Amino acid sequence: MLRSRTCSIASSALMAVVAGIAVPVPAHGAASVPSSVQGEQPTQAGAKPAPQPLPHMLDSKSFAPTTATPPAAVARDARRSGSTERRPVSTRGEPIGVGGGATSSMTSPSVPADQVFVDEPGDGAVWAHGGTYKARVDARGFSYIPFFGSHAPRNFPVAFSLASVTAAGDPLALRSPAIVTRQGAALRVDHGGVVERLDLRPDGVEQSFELAALPERGAIVVRVGVETELEPTGTGIEFANEYGRVRYGRATAIDAAGARLDLESAWVDGAIEIRVPAEFVQRAHLPLVVDPLVTTFAVEVGAFDSLAPDIAFEAGQGRYLVCWERVYSATDHDVWAQEHDASGNLVASSIDTIDFTGNYWAAPRVASNRLATQFLVVAAVGLPASGTRSVWGRERESELPVSQSVQFLISTSDTSGDRLEPDVGGDPVLVGPTYYCVVWTRVFSAIDDDVHARLVQTNATLLGSSTILIDNSGATLDCRPAISKSDGPAPSILQDWNIAWDRQGPGPFFQSSIHAAQVHWDGVITSPSTLVNVVFPGSGFEPYALMRPSVSSGLDVAGTRRFGIAYEEWYPVAEPDVVLLLVDAMAPVALIPVTGEDSPDVFSDQLEPSIDTDGTQILIAYSESPTHGSANFDVYVTHYGVDASGLFHTEPRTRVAWSATREGRARLTSVRSGGGSGRAFGFVWESLALPSGPGDVAGGIYDAPQQGATLPYCSGDGSYPGSPCPCGPGVPNAGCPNSLFAGGATLSTTGTASVGADTLVLHGASMPNSTALYFQGTQLAPAAFAIDDGLGCVVGSIVRLGTKNNSANASRYPEAGNPSISVRGVVPASGGVRFYQCFYRNAAAVFCPPATSNRTNGVYVWWSP
Repeated sequence: MLRSRTCSIASSALMAVVAGIAVPVPAHGAASVPSSVQGEQPTQAGAKPAPQPLPHMLDSKSFAPTTATPPAAVARDARRSGSTERRPVSTRGEPIGVGGGATSSMTSPSVPADQVFVDEPGDGAVWAHGGTYKARVDARGFSYIPFFGSHAPRNFPVAFSLASVTAAGDPLALRSPAIVTRQGAALRVDHGGVVERLDLRPDGVEQSFELAALPERGAIVVRVGVETELEPTGTGIEFANEYGRVRYGRATAIDAAGARLDLESAWVDGAIEIRVPAEFVQRAHLPLVVDPLVTTFAVEVGAFDSLAPDIAFEAGQGRYLVCWERVYSATDHDVWAQEHDASGNLVASSIDTIDFTGNYWAAPRVASNRLATQFLVVAAVGLPASGTRSVWGRERESELPVSQSVQFLISTSDTSGDRLEPDVGGDPVLVGPTYYCVVWTRVFSAIDDDVHARLVQTNATLLGSSTILIDNSGATLDCRPAISKSDGPAPSILQDWNIAWDRQGPGPFFQSSIHAAQVHWDGVITSPSTLVNVVFPGSGFEPYALMRPSVSSGLDVAGTRRFGIAYEEWYPVAEPDVVLLLVDAMAPVALIPVTGEDSPDVFSDQLEPSIDTDGTQILIAYSESPTHGSANFDVYVTHYGVDASGLFHTEPRTRVAWSATREGRARLTSVRSGGGSGRAFGFVWESLALPSGPGDVAGGIYDAPQQGATLPYCSGDGSYPGSPCPCGPGVPNAGCPNSLFAGGATLSTTGTASVGADTLVLHGASMPNSTALYFQGTQLAPAAFAIDDGLGCVVGSIVRLGTKNNSANASRYPEAGNPSISVRGVVPASGGVRFYQCFYRNAAAVFCPPATSNRTNGVYVWWSP
């Protein structure tokens, strides 16, 4: 198959993706780990203090019968949707980059899934052979030959050729024939003004188009000619017959300031057409770059029904472990696991079973222990209707060959009841002792659920003599506990696992709230059960149910160990949203509605959040349906920065998995939670296909911005709230009109907004040749205010960066010899949000008298560390 990635513009570059049929193949190739991801966090100096003895906790409740689940508990489980019973969907879904639709008789190819073979046999073309495809590239174009199974009567190639590229309606000249050059598994096809790049990967071919220059700001249209016997079909662009199908993916345009726009790949007059709207091109900040953020990989795609995936990272080997549940029969579910390297490539010979006995293992979760270089996978074991489930685990070493402990019981007999919904957190430090913390729901009665926990040692034994009673209150339904992927980096005094769950209330709408607690690295409860959720006050339309939380590891911001909780808000019209809550010392600090920040439609449904942090930033994965009440959900990720004052949105959301049915239950982890350094996250999701077919599991790698986002705001065109321009409207991404430029002056940025590697430059343009003052503020004005001929929109603590003399109607800060912006602006080492604007003199007696000054638009900058 061709590997799916987001698509964008690189000085103007566009990327489009083709995807073919996928077949599960055992891997036999070697995998490498980038050294940049193998870097480990600094450890604390000196020995860790001895752990405090864990007190023996007695479950003082009378033991509930465990022979069956009471009817009320069954109803509670149904509305909880925390077990692995599926929600109904109509047709099969697909993970991004994976084409479905193959017949059940398809045989597996012999080429390893994690290798690609490239050959130049002498016919003037470059050939590639991956696990599920062949490809031929020459000066005329690119042919993709999907593997439709050994039973296919012949090949069914799909030939793609660059037909035309236009910018602002003018065609760009294309060289014919093109010039093809190869460097390893990367091909460069030079068409003259456009360069086509083809990366030959084990799981597909990644195609992009780069424009060396953008002669005019207007709509960009790329047309790709297609020749094939296969028929166009489906909701996207798919070419199919009875043997299988090839899917051409959607594209995304991204500019240098981080602005992102999803693009549709349309089938127009027998060709694929990708269009970037003029509005986006006109306001885009140069240089425009190919999106480096999301790559995807298949985990479990085939005839088995696979679901409930989870992922963890271990820095010693630089590996992710992905585990998932596989349905063998209605009474027999298994758990499997396999490793992927830091780039998402399958590690050869790493797939193995956690359990394939005749027992029912469900809802697996995984975490890592850096000191022991291992993972722990936990699951609920027992039939859902039995009422006697228990939590079991199995430890697995991260290095190969695969070495695992025996299966062992975690929810011991000092408590009774149905034990389900387990989750596990690991430890990333290299100073022992270190443990895992496992949490779960204990069903005591039809009206009483509890949250319990246990510390697990790295030798597959339990620490302490009794269960840790996180919340053992009576007559409360405390369920769906989530624990942070780790207890955070050193020093040990700050190492706490963060735990959150929802407490369901009585009544027809099951009113519920979010509670949280913290457990120290040695098992001592440092923060007891506390109500932490908040709602947006005064709206008159508050949610009645808050549920299904996910919780991050601790943050390293302003010397604290704050953490984030994402959860669902349900409203009386049964319309769910996802919100992000920042918690400090078990008290709410800030609340952001993910829906309001990201979704174009506030009435769409968001579900199933999962979050983690790299220390200063929080990544959220969640499911969203385009229409309220629809069964079709897609998976998105979105990104938030954290500073001393709270949360701020740093990057637009990215859709990472979509199809005509449903993708969901995404789970993610940061490299930091596994003891590594850097800003990478791994995530997995399931494609729900019941009742018509099996579900699949896929995953991806997300690299958080290596520099802070820079975004223009406060344009003089009236789009920003507040006062209008005093002398008439300007244009998008510019200030108010001045005496020389009716469109107004502009402020833009180049360089890197990173405190540790600051090369950020503020560029002012379209100003009179007078003086210009560049300044910084700590707050964004909620509404623009008129001042002289312009608008003010930077407030708070103001820092004058420097005054410059405009030449050729432009200037910049800094210039040679000037302090960097972060130094001059005293931006903290941890980063943060700052706002910038440029004040300039405009003394023209005939223009809008009597004012003598004006201002550019504003620029919002999120500084990374």
